Order: sequence, then structure tokens, then C-alpha cells
Amino acid sequence: MPKAKQSSAALEKASSMFRKSSNTGAHDIILGRDVLTAARIVPNPATKLIHWDELTCPWQPNDYFMKSNWTSHVHTAMEMLAAEIEFDSFSSQMGSKEILSSKYDQVDTTEAAQQQTHLPQRQRNDLADVLKHFTLLFSGKLGCYPHYKVHLELDENAKPFRCREYPVPYAHRKVFKEELERLVDIGVLSRAAASKYLSPTFIVPKKDGRVRWVSDFRKLNSMITRKVYNLPRIQDILKRRSHYKYFTKLDISMQYYTFELDEASKELCTIATPFGNFRYNRLPMGIKQSPDVAQQIMEDLLRDCPEVEVYIDDIGIFSNSWQEHIASLHKILKILQDSNFTVNPLKCEWAVQETDWLGYWLTPTGIKPWKKKINALLALQRPKSVSELRSFIGAVTFYRDMFPRRSHLLAPLTAQVGKRQLDWTDECEKSFRAIKALLAKEAFLRYPDHNKPFHIYTDASDRQLGSVILQEGKPVAFFSRKLNSAQRNYTTGEKELLSIVETLKEYRTMLLGCRELHVYTDHKNLTFNNLQTQRVLRWRLFLEEYGPIFHYIKGNDNSAADAFSRLSFSERQSTQSNSHGFQGLPEKPSDVLHPSVTITEDISDFSVEADFVVEGYYSMVTDDPDLLDCFVHLPAQQDVPFLMDYQTIAEAQARDAALTAEARSQPLKIQKKLLAPNTEVFCHAQVIGGPWKIYLPSSLLQDTVRWYHLALGHCGISRLADTLRMHFYHPQLQQTCEIEVRKCDPCQRLKNVGRGHGETASREVSLLPWQDVAVDLIGPWTISIGNKNLTFSALTIIDMVTNLVEVVRIDNKTAAHVAMHFENSWLSKYPRPLNVIHDQGGEFIGEDFQHRLRIHGIHSRPITAKNPQANSVCERMHQAIGNTLRVLSTLEPPRGHTSAKQLVDTAIADAVYAARCIYNSALKTTPGGIAFGRDMILNIPLVTDLQLLQKRRQTLIDQRLIEANTKRFSYDYAIGDKVLKLVYKPGKLEPRAIGPFEVIRVHQNGTLSIQLSTGVIERINVRRVKPYHD
Repeated sequence: MPKAKQSSAALEKASSMFRKSSNTGAHDIILGRDVLTAARIVPNPATKLIHWDELTCPWQPNDYFMKSNWTSHVHTAMEMLAAEIEFDSFSSQMGSKEILSSKYDQVDTTEAAQQQTHLPQRQRNDLADVLKHFTLLFSGKLGCYPHYKVHLELDENAKPFRCREYPVPYAHRKVFKEELERLVDIGVLSRAAASKYLSPTFIVPKKDGRVRWVSDFRKLNSMITRKVYNLPRIQDILKRRSHYKYFTKLDISMQYYTFELDEASKELCTIATPFGNFRYNRLPMGIKQSPDVAQQIMEDLLRDCPEVEVYIDDIGIFSNSWQEHIASLHKILKILQDSNFTVNPLKCEWAVQETDWLGYWLTPTGIKPWKKKINALLALQRPKSVSELRSFIGAVTFYRDMFPRRSHLLAPLTAQVGKRQLDWTDECEKSFRAIKALLAKEAFLRYPDHNKPFHIYTDASDRQLGSVILQEGKPVAFFSRKLNSAQRNYTTGEKELLSIVETLKEYRTMLLGCRELHVYTDHKNLTFNNLQTQRVLRWRLFLEEYGPIFHYIKGNDNSAADAFSRLSFSERQSTQSNSHGFQGLPEKPSDVLHPSVTITEDISDFSVEADFVVEGYYSMVTDDPDLLDCFVHLPAQQDVPFLMDYQTIAEAQARDAALTAEARSQPLKIQKKLLAPNTEVFCHAQVIGGPWKIYLPSSLLQDTVRWYHLALGHCGISRLADTLRMHFYHPQLQQTCEIEVRKCDPCQRLKNVGRGHGETASREVSLLPWQDVAVDLIGPWTISIGNKNLTFSALTIIDMVTNLVEVVRIDNKTAAHVAMHFENSWLSKYPRPLNVIHDQGGEFIGEDFQHRLRIHGIHSRPITAKNPQANSVCERMHQAIGNTLRVLSTLEPPRGHTSAKQLVDTAIADAVYAARCIYNSALKTTPGGIAFGRDMILNIPLVTDLQLLQKRRQTLIDQRLIEANTKRFSYDYAIGDKVLKLVYKPGKLEPRAIGPFEVIRVHQNGTLSIQLSTGVIERINVRRVKPYHD
């Protein structure tokens, strides 16, 4: 059967059920015209019919779903439709891929022991002697834990649900049935009768091509009440396990399947297959309660074994001698075998000294940071464009509370943001490397705590994935990976979801079983439970084991992950040894500190919780060229522009003659206080007996104010002065703060503009109609017809006295075309105007349009660029036409190019007619009544007093001018002043102003002429500039 007919047949079945059904809302889904066209669905508003291939369905009234019996059948109908579509998707993606039967064989323990080449032969033999006693444990056969049955608790408002089985491609039915029978034979599944709870199941290939059984428990997970069981913390393990000699990490095979469910929970875990219903007897994978259950059972089982640490299915055994380790292995393996667990010795690590554990690299002397957490950051290349630079600065700003002096370090980079082309200087390179080093150091040394929430910010671009993992607002790990050629063809939603999946795979030992996992994405569809492909379904089911909570975040707010998905990465080159030594890293200590010691030297000056081994840290940094290249650029603490200490203040006070004289004349208000050993500092009290504050000497005043301003993130005058006044006093403190902030170049260019400077000029209202007309272009409007987008624009012409409007659709924006329509639509119908007001668009200042004005003796009156307030009458008319066009295009969507043109012409005609007929509060009548002397609807004569109208409008304009100027600072610009030009509609991370530029002329109508560059002068309204202070 052709695919179109299959889809049509599916729609017919669904449609027949919809005609018998109901919903609590008017619309279950709204399809756009692009989807309808692609699916060949043609709605006909005239006949109230919907045509899809050979099918025809009638439109239903708005309250159809409310009144019909729709609810009880809708899910069944949609599942039937989804099943057919899912079959096509499954077959196309998986049908050609062979899936092998699963294989769990017994492992030769002697061979496994001999593979431990890190051990001497004698110890390998000892290990083999231990392992051979536990053939049942290593048999590969599934056992059943005898001491506890798992109970899954549902929420109070949980309701039964039923999902249809997923279709199985014909090529996979044999393997599917074999795996189903195998799971029944080993006791994981058993055949079930009808059930109130049904979840679907399918199979996918593992990396080795063998079958993986996957059950879709998303619906059940949404109803389960999770009972959290805390996971171990790496800090606590370090304190208990310092200076061990041998470490074994056991991996429990099929751990969840070892735990039996109670009867009530077996009912909940019933699955639907093409071969009937089956229910789980054992704890399934994909249930969000599973990690907590596993952790609790394993800890209870091994509670009396002090040498053991447990993390879900990983068991760590620590010993201080070989004999002790062999004895512990024998004891632990016996406990596991007696409890019917299964272990694969080839997946275990036997008697090692170093390995990864809970997100860190474990060593006998403590832990080493996990280098892969910062690999993405180490490989980050410098920005190559201003947009990439904004992305990097946005990511750094996201961590603004993480390290001090952010503004100092960013200063060379923020200075580049306002430029059109990136001018990468040595200072920019130094700043970029220093910030990378600080971010890497913070994540490199930070512990993940599984008992606190993790927050993952993910993003994807057309070429790579990126994410950042945070805890308590601090980065724990970074991730980035380039997409392969096949993945680059994924949809946007699939790329965004892949970024989440790859992050969880990369940091599984860090994130699995954590208390809460919050995932933030700027792709809103991922927060909904909609599945388009089998690939997306598999990924969503993989995520279920982690129990993530999805949050939508706007793209502009996702700056943390944006940089790692868009900035370039490369294979880093090893750097040569640095002759200048390390900056920001102390020399290697002679003695190894205990792992639990908290470092407070230079290495932790940037708010890093550093319970780590200094010896291991230094060996990693000095032995790894990537780390060395990164951390050598850590900013040294002595490079702070102003380093405050009491000794420096006291010495500067002693050199300040004015302060010393004032202290002698006011001994009760200015006294020396002992603020540090052997250091007395002059302090000032505003009133006798009041609180004391350090009296800043004049020589330190400006440096102190500047240091605080930069360190506090370029705060404003009030906040800067108030912060300083908490601890310092100087009679010129407020004035110095004002000067510092007003002259700060980044503040002037990058901060949002508050009240404007300079009052706008008054405007005189014309008395006679037809003398002044305003012209402007509206559009383009985009109308989608099938896969094509049609754009339309129009010319707007308005008389400034009567507000009479003419609008005509135009085919292009050339000056000649616009001039022709201006002459045909206005000059041939109405009295010749004296002046034409227009903006500085090329269609109006072009020679063809200007030539047409000169022919008719009309003066050109251009307004300043990007100043829509100057032509507000046209702007309001544009809004009215846009509103009308949206309504018409929604009610009667066009079918082709001709109907789209007719739609635009109709919208224009309706808007023009409405504008002529609607009462105008300023005119106290209608524009058509003034222009034609008659009412537009009733044909009643109207008489207008033009002088009274002029007076009323002039009063109104003057009142609005006064109101506008009260929101602006009174400021007189002069020739030679420097001004900043405000950016028109800047982006979130773009500068708010560019410049400075010199004023070369001041005009009387509220405009200035500024020198943009040699030979380039722009006339600009005072609304779009502000004074620059240097």
C-alpha cells in the first residue's frame, strides 16, 4: 500500500473515531499552512470541507468536541495512527540493521586473573585462587536477591493508563521473540493477563550488535513517588580511605534484575508486546526509583564490611596490604554469591592503585581532579568574530559570582564588543587565557556532591554540541563534541536532545542516582512528551534512568552552554616550558599534605573548595602539557590594580599633610586605631562617639574608587559610594565616585541608557491642508504558501493636517518605482504639496524620487535616521494595516500568489477606509470629514474651523513635548563636544552606544551634525546621542 494511502487510511480510522468523541478544549492541535501543504491537506473555508488525497472530512463547529463523546476514544485513535507512522520510522531507521541475540556466558576466572598485568605473577596467582571458589558468582546466570522485595509507591492522584504495543519490524521479530522468551526463562518476565497498567517495549542493538531490551516506563515514572536514598560523597570517602594500597572495583551484572518486585509492583510493571502482555517479576531498568533501591540494598548488605564503599552497581574494596586485600575479596565475593548476585570479572578492576571513582581519579594519596571535566575548556579557541566574542563574554558573565576581578580581566575583551571587526590584541589574548584558566581551575578542583541538585545547561549548533554541569551555581564539568556527518543532518530538536544524552553518558558516574537533575534547554519542544522518531524515543528512555527535570530557557539566557556549542575547538598543541615560571600557582611543596587539609594559599584564592592532594595536583599540571598551558595563565594575585592593606594605608596617611593637620585640629573625630599588629590607621567618626571609618588619604582616593568600581562589576554612582562609605571616609568621596563612573568608558558604551540628555525641539503645526505630506514604506509582510514565502511592501502617504492617508502596494523599493506610485496615488488625485517629509531610506533620498519632487516644485524634508518619533503618524498607520492583514490572513489563508496579492490589497483598502472614517481625538472629527467636508458613512456635510484645529493640535503637541522633556536632562550641546551614538535596537549582549564622535554643528530643530570619520558627517536627533566624558 503506498505511504500516502496508508496515511489516509490511518486518518480515516482516526477521523471516524473523532466523530464519535469529545475533548475538554476546542482544539487538540493546531497545524500551520506549511504542514498542511506538505501533507497535501487542503481546507476549503467556502465549502467547510477538508480534502486529503481521496478523503473528504467536514469541518466541525467550535463546540463539537465539548458536546460529543470524544474523550473516551481519542487516545486509542491517536495510538492507532501513531503506531502506523511509528512503524515506517522504525523500519527506515532500524530495518536494515541486524540485531544479534543476547549472550551471557560464564567467564574463565583464571584467565581474568592473568589479565591483570599490573600485578606481579605471584599476586595474579593469589587472585586466581580466590576467584575460582565463586564459579556461581561468575557463571553469567541471573540470581534473585532473597532478603528484600521492592515496592513501587504511586502518587495519590495516579490513574491507570494503557499504551499500545510498539510495532516490531519483520526483520527483528525473531530476535524480539527470542529475547522475550529468554527473559521469561530466567524469571525476569512472566506472561500476564489484562492489566490496568500497560507500557510498551522494543529492542535496540548494543554497541556490539547484540540485543538490548527497552521498556518505555515514562508514563509510570510520572506517577511514582521517588524516595531518595543519599549517595556517598567523595570527601567522606577520602577521609576514610587515605593512603590505601590496593583497590578493587566490582561491577554487578544485571543488578536491577536481581531484585524481585512485590505483587503490587509487578502489576504496575506490565508491558504490552506483539506477542501478548507480560509483567516484570524483577526491578526493570528505566524506573526512576531503581538507583535509590540499589544503593539502599547494597549498603544494607555490606554494612558490616568497613573496607567497602558502594555506589549503586559499583563496589569498592580498599585495603592497606595484599594479604588483607585477598581476605577482603574472599569475604565480599562470598556475601555477593550467597545473595545470588552475578559479577563479570572482565568488567571489574582488581587490586589497582588508581582509577576513576565518583567523578574523580582516585589515588592512594588522595584524589586527582578528573581532567576530562575541563577538556572542552582546554580546547576552546579564541573568538574569531565579534559575535563569537559576545558569546564567550556571555558565558563568563553567567559565572559572574564565581571569581573576583571579573571586570578587570574582561576589560580588554569588552572594549572590542562595540567594533564591527575584531581587533585581537596581545591584551585580549592575555585576558582570554586568564579567564579560561580561572574557569578551568574552578571546575578542575570542585567536588561533585550527589546529594545536592545538579543543573545541566545544554545547547547544540549545526556543527557541535556543548553543555555545562553546575552545582550551587559553580561549574563542575564542561562538555563539547563535534557532530559527525550523519549527526549534522539531524533536526534541531534531535541535536539538542543528543547534547543532553552525550553529556549524561560522558559523566554517568557523576550524575546517575543524584538527588535532583535539572536540565535546561532553549529548545522548548524537549520539555514536552512528544516523540517524532524512533531515535528520539530511544534517547528519551535512556534519560529516564536519570530522572531529569526539563526546564525551558530562552536562547539569550543560555549563555553558559552557548559558547561550548558555537566557539571553535581544536586539538591543543603542547607548549614549551615557560621561562617565567607559573603565575598564580605556588611552588611545589616539599611535603605532601593530608587529603582532608583545606588549602588556603594562592591556589585557592579564587573561592575553590580544595580538599585535594597537592602532590597529585602538581604532578598532573606539570606532567600534562594541556593543563600546564592553561594554568600558566592564571592571573597572579599581585597583579590586582589596587591591593589594599592597612600598612599601605598607614604609610599613605603619614605622607598626607592635610589629613595630619585635620587630625590635630579635630582629635575627637579623627583618631588612630590599631587595626593590625603594629599598624595604627587614622579613622574618622562623623559625630563624636559614632562609628569609626578609615580615613582615606588623598593619594589613595582615586585608585581605591576605581578598584571598587571595577571589582563591583561597574556599579553605578549610588551603589559605589554607599559601598565605600561602609568602611571609608573622605570629604571628596562622593564627588570622586561621580567622576569615576561618568568617565568610565565601558559604562558609557555598554550600559543601558536611562534619561536622555538634551531637550527635544518644538514643532509648529501647519494651518492649511495639502501643504505637508509624510511618506514612508511599510513591510515587508511575509505570507507563506506551501513551501514558498511571498513578501509584500507598501507606500504610505499621509496629509499632516487632515491625517488623510493613501496606501499602495509596491513591487520593489527602488526610488524610481516608489516615485511613480507617489505621483499616481497622490499627485494625480490631490492638491500639490509644498513639502514631503520622509526618512533617509534609499528609496526616498535616491535621485529618481528627488528628481520627481523637483519637477513638481516640492521641497524634500528628510528626518534624521532611525528616529521613528519624527514620523509617528505613518508609524501608527503601519500598525493598523499590520493588524488588519493578520486578521484577514488568519480567517482566509491565500492559496496562491494571486490570492496573496488580493489579500494584501484588501487589507490595505480596509485599513485606509477605517483610518478615514474613525474619529480622531486630536482632530475632534474624522480625517475624511476634514478632507472632503462630508461624513464618510452618512454623507452629512461637515464644516471644520482650521484655525481652531491648528490651535488645538499645537496645544496638544506642546503638552506632549513638555512631558517628554521632563524625562530628559537639560543639556546644551556645543561644537567640539564628544558624544556617543546610541545603537538602534541593540541585542542583549551588544553595546548600547558607539563612539565617541565630535559635534561639528548644533541645529535649532533638536538635531546635531557629528563627524563619524574623515569626510563622513551625519545629522542625528538628540534622542540618539548622549554626552561622552573623558
